[in-house]
Amino acid sequence: IRGLYDDDVLYSFITEKPSSTPHVFTTANASYRALCESGSCQTVLISGESGAGKTETTKFVMKFLATAGACGGEPTPVEKQVLQSNPLLEALGNARTLRNDNSSRFGKFIELQFRPVSAQEASGAAFQGKHARLGGARIQTYLLEKIRVTDQQEGERNYHIFYQACAAAKADVSYQFPRLMKSGEPQTLDLSGLGPHSDFALLTKSSVFELNEVDDVLEFEKTVYAMQVIGFTPDDIQATVKVMGGILQLGNVQFQGGDQSKVDGSTDTALSEACRLFGIDKDQLADALTHRTVATRSEKYKTPITARAAQDARDALARTAYGITFLHLVDFTNVSIGYDPKLKLFCGVLDIFGFECFKHNSFEQLCINFTNERLQQFFNTFVFKQEEALYKKEGIPWDPLDFPDNQDSVDLIQEKPKGIFAMLDEECVVPNGSDKGFCSKLWKEHTGHRRFDIIKTKPEWFVINHFAGPVAYSSEGFLDKNKDTLGPDVVACMKASTNTFVRQRFEWWDTKFGDGSVKDVSGKKKSRLTVSSEFKDQLNVLMQTVDKTDPHFVRCLKPNPYNQPDIFERSSVTEQLRYGGVLQAVQVSRAGYPVRCNHKDCWLDYKSLLPTEVERQIAKKPEKDRAQAMLDHLTKQYDLPVSNGLSTAVGTTLVFFKQAAYEVLQAARLTFRSRRATKVQAKWKAVLERREFLFKLQCVRKINCLLRGKLGRVQARGARELRASLRLQSFARRNACRLSFIRMKRKLVLVQSRWRGKQGRRRATEFRRFRAAQKLQAVWRRRLQTRFWGGLRHAVTVVQERIRLRMAVSQMRRLREEQKEVGAIVSKLQHAQERNHELSEKVTKLEAENWHLKSEVAKIKKDKDSAEQTEDQLAKVKAEHASEMKKLKEKLAEVEAAAAASPPQRPTSGRMSAELSPQVVVNTEELDAARGRVTALEQQLADSRKDADEARAALVGGNADSAAAIALEQKSKEVSALRSDLERMREELKGARSQAAQLREAAATAAAVPAKPTASSPSASSGNAPVADTEAVQAMQQQMQQLKRQRDEAVQNYQNLLRNSTWGAGTTPSASSGAQPRPSISAQSAARARNVDIQLVGAVGVGKSWLLQGLIKACDPAESNKFEDQRSNLIAHYTIKVGGRPLKILDCSGNPRASRLVKEWFGKTKWVVVVYDLCSKDSLNHAISELLPQVAEAGAQVVLFGNKGYYHRDKPEVNLNEMLVLAKDAGAKNRAFVDEGDDLNPTVSKIMSEIASSAKGQDYSFKPENRGSVDMRHSESSDAKQDPRRGSVMDSVTGFMKSMLGANPTGTDKSRRGNEGVLRPSLKGPKSMRQTRPEAIADLRPVQKLHETESAITCICFGQERIRKAYILLVAASKDGNVVVYRCYRTEMEQHMLAGQDFQGEEGPAHPTGDHSNIAVHSRLMGHTRAITSCFFSLLEEQLVTTSIDKSVRFWQVDTGEMVKVFTDSSPIPVAAFLPFNPQVFVAANSNAVLRLVNVQNGGVLQKLKVETEVRSLKFDDTGLFLLAGTKNGSIHVLEASDSSSLKFKFKVQLARGGVTCITFVPARADAGGQSPPCLLVNTADSSVTIIDCTYGPPAGVLTNLTVRHRVKVAHSLLPLKCCYSPSGPGYLISGSEDNEVYIYSLARTSNYKMQFLKHHEVPVVAVAVNQMDTLLASADSLGQIVLWRRMDFSHIAE
Repeated sequence: IRGLYDDDVLYSFITEKPSSTPHVFTTANASYRALCESGSCQTVLISGESGAGKTETTKFVMKFLATAGACGGEPTPVEKQVLQSNPLLEALGNARTLRNDNSSRFGKFIELQFRPVSAQEASGAAFQGKHARLGGARIQTYLLEKIRVTDQQEGERNYHIFYQACAAAKADVSYQFPRLMKSGEPQTLDLSGLGPHSDFALLTKSSVFELNEVDDVLEFEKTVYAMQVIGFTPDDIQATVKVMGGILQLGNVQFQGGDQSKVDGSTDTALSEACRLFGIDKDQLADALTHRTVATRSEKYKTPITARAAQDARDALARTAYGITFLHLVDFTNVSIGYDPKLKLFCGVLDIFGFECFKHNSFEQLCINFTNERLQQFFNTFVFKQEEALYKKEGIPWDPLDFPDNQDSVDLIQEKPKGIFAMLDEECVVPNGSDKGFCSKLWKEHTGHRRFDIIKTKPEWFVINHFAGPVAYSSEGFLDKNKDTLGPDVVACMKASTNTFVRQRFEWWDTKFGDGSVKDVSGKKKSRLTVSSEFKDQLNVLMQTVDKTDPHFVRCLKPNPYNQPDIFERSSVTEQLRYGGVLQAVQVSRAGYPVRCNHKDCWLDYKSLLPTEVERQIAKKPEKDRAQAMLDHLTKQYDLPVSNGLSTAVGTTLVFFKQAAYEVLQAARLTFRSRRATKVQAKWKAVLERREFLFKLQCVRKINCLLRGKLGRVQARGARELRASLRLQSFARRNACRLSFIRMKRKLVLVQSRWRGKQGRRRATEFRRFRAAQKLQAVWRRRLQTRFWGGLRHAVTVVQERIRLRMAVSQMRRLREEQKEVGAIVSKLQHAQERNHELSEKVTKLEAENWHLKSEVAKIKKDKDSAEQTEDQLAKVKAEHASEMKKLKEKLAEVEAAAAASPPQRPTSGRMSAELSPQVVVNTEELDAARGRVTALEQQLADSRKDADEARAALVGGNADSAAAIALEQKSKEVSALRSDLERMREELKGARSQAAQLREAAATAAAVPAKPTASSPSASSGNAPVADTEAVQAMQQQMQQLKRQRDEAVQNYQNLLRNSTWGAGTTPSASSGAQPRPSISAQSAARARNVDIQLVGAVGVGKSWLLQGLIKACDPAESNKFEDQRSNLIAHYTIKVGGRPLKILDCSGNPRASRLVKEWFGKTKWVVVVYDLCSKDSLNHAISELLPQVAEAGAQVVLFGNKGYYHRDKPEVNLNEMLVLAKDAGAKNRAFVDEGDDLNPTVSKIMSEIASSAKGQDYSFKPENRGSVDMRHSESSDAKQDPRRGSVMDSVTGFMKSMLGANPTGTDKSRRGNEGVLRPSLKGPKSMRQTRPEAIADLRPVQKLHETESAITCICFGQERIRKAYILLVAASKDGNVVVYRCYRTEMEQHMLAGQDFQGEEGPAHPTGDHSNIAVHSRLMGHTRAITSCFFSLLEEQLVTTSIDKSVRFWQVDTGEMVKVFTDSSPIPVAAFLPFNPQVFVAANSNAVLRLVNVQNGGVLQKLKVETEVRSLKFDDTGLFLLAGTKNGSIHVLEASDSSSLKFKFKVQLARGGVTCITFVPARADAGGQSPPCLLVNTADSSVTIIDCTYGPPAGVLTNLTVRHRVKVAHSLLPLKCCYSPSGPGYLISGSEDNEVYIYSLARTSNYKMQFLKHHEVPVVAVAVNQMDTLLASADSLGQIVLWRRMDFSHIAE
C-alpha cells in the first residue's frame, strides 16, 4: 500500500489522544504517550516469523519515537545516530533466507532513553501536554547466527556486507566514497583484498548472489555513511573492511593430506592475502590451522591434525572473527550514541526472532524457541492481569479461569541441574562427551515428561512440546555449537597480529571466552562461558527489564509464504497466529465476557427489541438501572443461554455479554431492523427511482449527442497526434542512432590506429632483429662455404640449366599431348552425344528385328513339324523297304538260278525305287530349306548382337542414361544365350541332314540290284533327332518371348522412374521422358466415364482427413462446415473450388468394412491418391501390397503420397530416406507417381493441370508448381529441337576449366572494375529502396529464401554459365545427406550482359523473361546417410560429385537425380577434386590423412600419398599444375601435378593453429595499386581468414612460395565455414561466420581491408558462394535456410 508509512502519515499519528486506527504508529504513539504521561518505562515487543516484517516494523517504531522525541525541532545527533544504526546492523546482521530477502539473523533490544522537557522546549510539538525528548540509546544483541558465515543452504545468501564490499571492489579497488550518494565525508577505501563474489568460496555455496531491485554498491555506501554518522573513524572503517576481506580470503584456503594435513599449494595465494589483511604471519597461521598443541604436566608438543579438522579450525576462525567484529560494532555504536545511566525513563523496542519449526532443527532453533516460550509466558501473564483488573474495576463477579501456563516447558529447558541447557553444559565438560551421549541422557532423564517426547527410530533426536506445537530437534552438533571453540594456537596467532583492530578484538575474546586454565584476578580458574549459559543470562536480564515496563505488543503476520502481494493463505496465517500465542489470548478472553459496551450504547442498540409499553416504563430510569432492566426482560423474552449462572452482566461503566447471549440478541436486532428498513426503503426508493429515471432519460439523450461529436473529434485529433508523434520519433531515433554510430566509429578508429601502430612497431622491431640475425648467419655460413662454393658454383649452374631445360621440354611436350587428349575427349563426347540420337532409332530397329525373329521362330517350328512328318514317312518307307528287301532275299536264289529266264523282276525293283526316291528327295529338300532358314535367323541374331554391342559401348563412353544402358546390356546377354541355343539347333539339324543322306543312300541301294545281301541297314541309326529339334525350337521361342518381356519391363520401369523424378522436381514428365502416345478412343471414353476427379485412400491413421481439411481451408473455406459434418462417414463426397474450378473429391475411410465399396470406386475415379505415413512402415506396406495393385487393375491414375505431418510434429527416429526409396521403387513398378509433404495443395494443383490436359486430348503429364518457377515446356521443346551440347562443347570445357582453376569465365576484369560494389547489378530497384550510403554493400538486398530441409547446409556451389540456357544450377548439400539442385533463372539484366559475350557461336532459342524469384527444384539426390562434406560438377555439368562422412564418393545424374557410381573408402572423406587436365581422374582425401588418385572409369587407385594430418580442403591454382591442400592442424601442402595421373609434394607452409576449412584461389589482376599477384583466401578455425600471396618462379610458371599478406577477423572456431571471392570492383572476400553474419572485406590495398557485413540470418552462416557472372550471392546457415542476394540497379532513377 503506497504511502502507508510516509512522513505525512507519521506526523498525523503524533497526537495527544491515541488513535483507534490499526496501525504500527498507533502502538508507537500509545507507548510514547504512556511514557510521557505516566512517567513509566514502556516496551514495544515485535515478533513474527521470518519475512513477516519485524525488521521494517522496528525501523518504523524507532523512526516514530525519534521523530516524536524531537518535539517538533530539528533532530539531534543522537536521534540521527539511532536511526543510522539500522543500516549498519542490517548490513552485518541480515541475510537472504528462503523466506525473506532481508532476514535478521540476530535478536536485538533497543533502549531509547527519554528525558522530560518543559513546555518551552516542547513549544514546537504537534499537541499540548507532557513531552519527553530522546536523550540516549543502547542496543543489546542476542544469538548472532555465525554458522551462516561458512555455510548457507541453496537459495540463501551470506550476510549483506560481503556482497556489498565485493560489488564495490569490482567497481574500483581504490574506492572513492561517496560515488552514488550525495551525502557523506569523502574517504578512500582500500578494497585490494576483495573482488567479484565468484572468486570466494564462502559466497558461492548458493547460486543466489543478487537481490531483486537492490544495488549492492549503493547499499555499501549507505553502510559506510551510517558508520560515519555513528562516529567511526576512517581507520575503523578501513579495518572493518579488511576483516571482511580476510574472512573471505580465509574461506578460499583448502587443505590436503590424510592424517597430516597441509595447506593446498593452489590456495597459497589466498592464505597469503588473508594473512596480509589480518596482519599475521603466514607460516604461523598455516601451522596453527594444521597442528594442535597438546599440553601435559611437564611439556607441550604439537601434533598434526587431519584435513577435515583443519577445515573446521578454519571455519571456526572465520566465524569467530565475524562474531567479535559484529559485537565490537554494536558496542562502539552504543558508546557513540551515548547511554546515560542517570536517565531511568526509556522505551524499549524488542525485535526478536519468531517461533521456528523446520524439517531439521538444531541448537539455534532450540535457543530461539526457548526465547519465544519466555515471551509467551510473559504475554499470557499480561493478558490475564488485564482481564482480572477490568473485572475488578467494573465489579463483575467471575470465576478464575483455567489460565494456560507454560512454566513446565520453560523449566524443562533452563532448570538446573536437570534442564536441557544444564545437561548440555555438563556434557561439554565431560571428557569424550558426544552429541549422541547427550541425547541418550535426555531420554533417560526426561522420558515421561508431558513436554518431552522421543523418536525411537532416531536415537539422536528428541521432541519438545512447545506452546505452539511439538518440535523435533537433532542433537548433531549441539556440543560444538555450545562450546564455540577456537584453538589456542589460532587465538595466539591472531593476538600477535600487527593490525591493532584484529589484535584488540581477539584479546577481548580470549579474556571473555578463553580457556578455563587462565586465572582471573582472584587467582581462580575462569569457568568457560558457553553459548547456552550466556544466552540464558542475557534472556533473564531481558525479561527482568521487560517485567518492569508496560508492554505493547506488535504481531507481524505474513499473508503467504511466497512473498507475493494480494495473496492471502489462510492456513499459513492461522499457523502464525498459533505460533505467536494470539489464539491462546483469544481463548482467555472468550472464557469470560468477550463483548463489552457502555450503558448508553447498549440501550440504543437493543431498545427496539422491547415492547412499546416496557420501553416507556424503563426509559426514564438511570442508565445503569435502565440497562439492567432491559437485559432482564430480554433474557426472559428470548430465553438467552446461561453460562456459569449469568448470560449478561452490568458493571459500573460497561455492559458485559457472553458470546452465546450476544449472538442471539444481535440476530434478533438485525431481523427487526431489516423488516423496518425494507418498508421505508420501498416507498422512498420508488420515488427516487422514478425521479431519477425521468432525469436520466433526458440527460442520456443530450449526452449521446454530445459524446458522439466529442468522440469523433477526439479520434480525429488522436490520429493526427499519432502520425505526428511517429514522425517525430522516427527523426529523433534516427538522429540518436546516427550520433551514436559516429561516436562509436571515432572511438573504434582511434583504438584501431593505436593498436595497429603498436603492432606495427612490434613487428618492425622483430623484423629488424630477424634481418640482423639473417645477416650474421649469412656471413658465418659464407665463410664456411666459400671454398666449396667457389668450385661447384659453375658446375651446378650448368647442370641446373640443362635439367630445367629438359624438364621444361618434357613438360611442354606432356602439356601438348594432354591438350590433344582433352581435344580427343571432347570430340569423343561430341560423337557420343550424336550417337545418343541414333541409339533411340537403333532400339526401335532392334524391337522390329525381335518381332521378325519371333516370326522366324514360328516358321522354324512349322518347318520342324513338317520335318517330323517327313521322318515318320521315311520310317514307314524304311519298314516297307526292309520287308521288300526280305522278299528280294528270299527270291534271290531263284533269280540267280534262272537269271536269264526271269527278266520281268527287274522293272519291279526299279518301280519301287522310283516310288521311294521322290519321297526321300522331297524330305531332304525340306530339311535343307529349314536349315537355310535357321542359318538366316542366326545371321540376323548376329547382326542384332553386333548392334547391341555398339550401342552399349556408345552409351557407356558417352555417359548416357544408366537405366537404358543396363537394359541394352541385359538384352545383349539374352541374345548371346539365344545364339548358343541356335548353335545347338544347328548341330541337331546337321544330324538330321546326315540321316537324310543315309536315306538317300538307302534309296539308291534299293534302286540297284545288289550282288549279294547287305549286312546292315542305314535305317537303324534314325535316333531321336526330330524330338530334339522340336524341343530346341520351343526353348528358343520361349527365350525370345522372355527377352521381349524383360525388355518391355525395363523400358517401362525406366519411363516410370523418369516420370517420378520429374514429378518430384516440378517439371513435366513428357518433356523429360520423350513424347507420350495419344490416348485411344476407348481410353478417352473410359476417362469420360470416370466422374470423380480425386479419391483419397489409405490405412487408418495416416492423416487423410487432416490433409483434406488443410486443402479445404486453403482453397474453399466455405466447405469447412460440410467437412466437419461428414467427417465421421466411411465415404464422403466433396466438391470444392481450386483456382476457380470445381473439383470432385471422394474421401474414403481406411476401415476394413469399407474396403469393398472403396474398391468399386476405383473404376469411377480419374486419379487415386494413396496416402501413407512416413513414420509408419506398415502403412507403406499396406499401400504397396493392397491398394496400388487394385488401383492399377481398375485403370485409374495413381499418386503415392507420403504424409510428413506426423514426422514434423513428433520427430521420430525413422529412416526417412529408406521409406522414400521404397516408395519410389513401388511407384516405378506400379506406374504410380510418388510425392511427399504435409500439404495436398501442390499435388492437387498438378493433378488439376493433368485433368485439364486430358480434357483437351493430351496425355497425362505434369506441370511445375506455381511457386516462382517458369513453365519449362517451351524451353524443353526448344532444347529437343536442338541439342544444347551440340556446338557448345568447347564452351563447356572452357567454362569448366576456368571454374576449376579459379579464372573468370564471363567477362574481363576491365568490365568489372567499373563496378565498385560487391556483385554486379542484376535487378532494377525502386526508388524507395535506394540508399545514399557509399558502402559497397549499400545496394545488396536479399531477394529469395530457400528452405527445403531442417538440417544444416554444409556446402553450396553454382554451376557453369551456360549461355543458351535461361538458368544456372545451384547445389545445396545438407547435414542429413540430401542434396537439392535448384534452377536459378536469370534476370533481364543478366540476359543483357550475356548478349555481348563471344560465346554465342550459334543462334539458339530466345531466353525466357527472367525474374529474381524464379527458383525451381531441378532434382533431388538422396543416397548419402550422413553429412555431405563437399560437392562439385563434372566437365560438362551432366554429373555431380559429392563426398560424405559415410565413407563414400558418389556420382549423380544432375537432370534425373539418379546415382551413377559409388566409390567407398575405409574412413570419412572430407573433400575431393577432379584433376584439371584429366577429368577421368579425381583426388580424394580421407580422415586417415591419405590422398588417393582414383580412375573414374574403373575405380582403380592410381596413387596414394600420406599426409601428416587430415586434409580438409583442396584447390588447384589457375595453371592447373599445383594442388593446394589445407590440413586439420592449420598447414597448407603444395603438391605438383607432374603428369595427368600422379602428384608429388612440393613444399609446406604452416599457417595457423586452427584447422583449414576452405581455400579459394584468386587469379592475378590489375587494381588501383598496380598488378595484384594471385592469392589465396583461406578460412581457418582460429577466427580469421588469411590472404596469402602466391609467388611463381623462377623458373616461370612454378609455384615457389606462399606469403601471408594479411589476416582479417571472422567469428570462426567450431563450424567448417566456407568463403568465396567476388571480382567486382577491387575484389571482395566473402565469408560465413558463427555470429550469424556474412563478412565482406575489400581486397584493395588502399582500403585497409575494410570490413562490412550482411545481417539477415538468425543462426551461424556456414557456406557462401558467388556465380561466375558475379551477379548472385548465396549464403546458407545451420538451419537449412539459403538466402540469395542481388545488387540493385538504380541507374534508371533520376538524381
